[in-house]
This record gives sequence, structure tokens and C-alpha cells, in this order.
Amino acid sequence: MAILKHLSSKSANYGRAVEYLMYEQDRLTNRSIEDENGRLIMRENFIIDSLNCNVSTFDAECRMLNNRYHKNQKYGDIKSHHYIISFDPKDAIEGKLTMKDAQQIGMEYAERNFPGHQAIVCTHDDGEHGSGNIHVHIIFNSLRKRDVKRRYFMERKIDCRAGYKHHLTDKYLEYLKIDLMDVCKRKKLHQVDLKKPAKKRVTEKEYWAKERGKEAKGESFRTNKDILRSAIEYAFAKSRSEKEFAHILKSKYNITFKISRGRYSYILPNYKKAIRGRALGTDYTEDFLRVRFKENARNKNRTRANADNRVNKTFRNNTNEATKNRVPIEHSTPDRKTSNLEKLDSVRRRNIKYPPAFTMDTRLPFVRDLQISAITTTNRAIDRGIKINNLKDMADTIIYMEEHGISSREALDNAYQNTRDKLYNARSALKNSENSIDALNEQIHYTGQYLVNKDVYNAYLKARNKDRFRFEHRTEIVLYEAAQRYIKEHIEEGTLPSRAYIKVAPGKTPTLNTLKSTRDKLIKKQQPIRARYKSAKNEEKRLYTIKRNVDNMLQEPSLEHQRKRILDIER
Repeated sequence: MAILKHLSSKSANYGRAVEYLMYEQDRLTNRSIEDENGRLIMRENFIIDSLNCNVSTFDAECRMLNNRYHKNQKYGDIKSHHYIISFDPKDAIEGKLTMKDAQQIGMEYAERNFPGHQAIVCTHDDGEHGSGNIHVHIIFNSLRKRDVKRRYFMERKIDCRAGYKHHLTDKYLEYLKIDLMDVCKRKKLHQVDLKKPAKKRVTEKEYWAKERGKEAKGESFRTNKDILRSAIEYAFAKSRSEKEFAHILKSKYNITFKISRGRYSYILPNYKKAIRGRALGTDYTEDFLRVRFKENARNKNRTRANADNRVNKTFRNNTNEATKNRVPIEHSTPDRKTSNLEKLDSVRRRNIKYPPAFTMDTRLPFVRDLQISAITTTNRAIDRGIKINNLKDMADTIIYMEEHGISSREALDNAYQNTRDKLYNARSALKNSENSIDALNEQIHYTGQYLVNKDVYNAYLKARNKDRFRFEHRTEIVLYEAAQRYIKEHIEEGTLPSRAYIKVAPGKTPTLNTLKSTRDKLIKKQQPIRARYKSAKNEEKRLYTIKRNVDNMLQEPSLEHQRKRILDIER
């Protein structure tokens, strides 16, 4: 499978590129290997050629061209580009590819896709870790030496003119991969789909960091991205939502999960900069993980449905047995064997797993006729335990009603309805508070975006060549225009400062400080609202339990009625 890699260099030492291609290298330290006399050791087998320059004078020619056009003079400028075409080892084993064939493919590829540049093309046959795969290096000066005929893949008009630099975009890189796939198809070489992103993306920098770590610390060494990938794989296998996913990452690995503009990113412990999911591979991006969350939720619901079916089947079987063989308690005389059986049944009872429909977070227990009837047997000890527990729960229910002055069924219904009204009002107040905070966060975002990019947009309005300036600063201009549209839409509502104020005092921070202080006040006001909501929710649960217990005390439902209620609740 032929693959294409791209590297860029800011080093002004072009001679180092020739040295790398012709002499043996220590890949871990990225230095040339010397013999006992301090001389460089030449590679055993390689083919090297050049375009628009000579191999021996590549360094001097590149520096002369840069000085002529006054380009590549700054430290941060990209001085050269390095493309690597790596072929499948099977191609060499099967005799489909030789070093001469690979060199010819590399020369044609460089002349076709990087015309007008000073380039060196070199073919090696020593793959990493002794794989023996043939690969071609194409290294060229980022500055174009001569004018060339405009090609369809050139996005800018200046991409064919001398004195302008190599312009690599995502669209151009995709074209380069497609062109390489076409070459392999014509030559009948092994090939994979290079347009499809990698499920697990490992960059050149990460690969060599891992190799150096293994050399220093052993095979067990793992990079931060490796650790992060393992943590994400563990978390999304057990998560049904983004909230569960974030909780597992934080509690188990202390990794902060972040969502920004719909994109997933992760912050490792003791780090400030986030790592985006797409930097790890497609299996760690938001699109893939959201699909997995839905699949996990469906599988969980399917498992729960199967468990409910088993409970219902057990209920039907036990009900039939109870109807046929039930022995009245008053006609039974306990003996020593029965006492031992009671102990055994008490152990079984502690291991009972009730259906999820009967679980509620409240200190006041339910009267358990419905719960036990789903799994009851004909044993007298269990029947006796049920009655004893029910008497205790009924007593707790009556005590609660007396303490709170509830003397009738109507008073209980009114108290429950009042509690539900309080819960609804608290929930509405909490929702309104959260919406207000979200709106302020959005205002802060767009206000800061407007002020930060204001100067760039003013320079764009004054620029002579507006098309070129907009292309070079398209990100800042697009962000500014988006923020400007947001401000215009919200001027009448008064949620953002007026454009006149921003124009008078651009770049000053009081605008953002005012919004942030308002947000902090809303967050403080939200705390008692959240506490009131939690209290109302707990009280509503308690009164709901009381109502259920009172229903069971005032009216003894039949066994068939109990069975129907269980099935309705579970559905």
C-alpha cells in the first residue's frame, strides 16, 4: 500500500537535507552517523537526482534564490517541504517494483505536482524496523524558481509564478493523494484508499517520540496520546451519553472532556492545551462517538427488556404455583425444620433483586406487597416476613402523616399537589436561570470575537488589494463578520453594547468585564434556586411514596390486580 507523508521544515540549512538523503542516519537522534575517523558513512544503496538544480549545489542555489526575492529570511518561515512516497513491501517482493521504477515515479510525480521548484528526489530501500520497503523522498525549496504553465490544481493565480512560495491546503493535499493512487493503479501496485481518514492517526512527531521513549524506558513506554486513546476507548465502551462519557474520563483518568462548537477535545492532567479528537483519529471524533453512545443506549434498553421479560415469566410461574399449592398460615404449626427453613429463606430474601420500576430514592419505604408478589413463593417464612415488613412500613407512613398534620385522604392529595406545583415552579426558575447564563456566555463569546478582530477588519477596508488581504486573513475576517451580524440582531434587545460604543472604545475590556460580572451574579443567584428545586423534588418523592402506601392500606388489591399493575409499571 503506497502512502504519502508530508513534512515541512523551518531550517535554513538546506545542506542538511542532502546529507540526510546520502548518508547513514541515527533515526532516534536525527543525526548523521560517523566512523572512527569522524567521517560520514554513506548509505549502501540509494538513487538520487534533481530538478531545476544540482544535487551538489542545492544548498547554495536555494539561498541565492531566497536572497533574490527577499523571501525565507525570517526564523518562522517554512524554508522547505519534504514529501515521502512509501510503497508496500509486497511490491518489491513480488517483483512489481524496483528502485529504478520508484525513482522514475518520484521524478515524474515531483515534476508534475511541484513544477518550477528546486527539488531533490532520492529513493531508498531500507524501511523502518527492517521492513525493506522502497520509499522515495522529494525535498524542495518552498520558493518557486521559475514561471510555469498554470495547472488546474493551482488554487491561486500566483501559484504558477516565480518568487512565490508553495501553497499547501487540505484540498491540494487530497489531490496529491488521489494522483498517487492513480499512479499505483496504472502500475498495478498495492494501494489503499488515501482519501479515507485514518481510524487511528499517528503523526510523524508522535511516532518518533514513541520510538525514542521505547529506546530510553523500554517497550512499556506510551505517549500521552496513546494513554488518551486507551482512556477514550474504555470510556465510550461504557457510556450512553456525553455526560456519562465525561464523568468516566474525569473520575477514572482525571481527563477533562470539552465540547467547543460541536467538536470534541480532551485535556490531560497537568496540561492546559486541549487535544482535538480528530488529531487522534476518526474513532475518537464526535461523529463516531455519538453513534457509539446511541448503540450503547439501544443495547442497554434491549438488555433491560430481556430482564423484564424474565421477571414477568418468573412472576407468572410463581403465581400459578402459589394458586395451586398455597397453604394458609393459620393452619400451619411451625416446628424445628420450619425454623431452619426460615433461616434459609431469610438468606434468599436478602438476595432478591427487585424490578427497576419499584426503586425510588427516598428514606420512607414502600409497602412491599407489590414488590414481593412478583417473586413470592409458597413458603410460610416469606409470607410472614412480608406481613411484618408491611406493618413496619405502614407505621412509618402513619407517623409521617401525623407529624405533618395530614389527617385525611383529601389533605394528602392537596399536599401532594402543592408539592408538585412547587417542583414545577422550581424547575421553571432553574431552567430560566440556565437559559440566561447560556445567553450571556454567547454574548461574551461574540463580543470578544468582535473586539479581537476589529483591527484586522479595519486594515482590510483600507487595503489596496482586498482580495489578497481577505485570502491571507480570511479566518479573522469571517469571525469578525459573524460577530457583527450577531451584534446587529441583538441591538434592539439591549443584550449587547451598541456598535457606537464599540467604535468609540475598540479593544477596551470594560464591555466584557460587565458581561462577565453579570454572569457571575446570575450563577450566585442560581445556587438557592437549585437548592429549592432539589428540596421540592425530594419532598415530592416522599409524598408519592405516602400516597402509594395509603392506597395499599385502604384497599387490598387482588393477586390478578397486582400482576396487571406490575406489568403496567414495567412497560
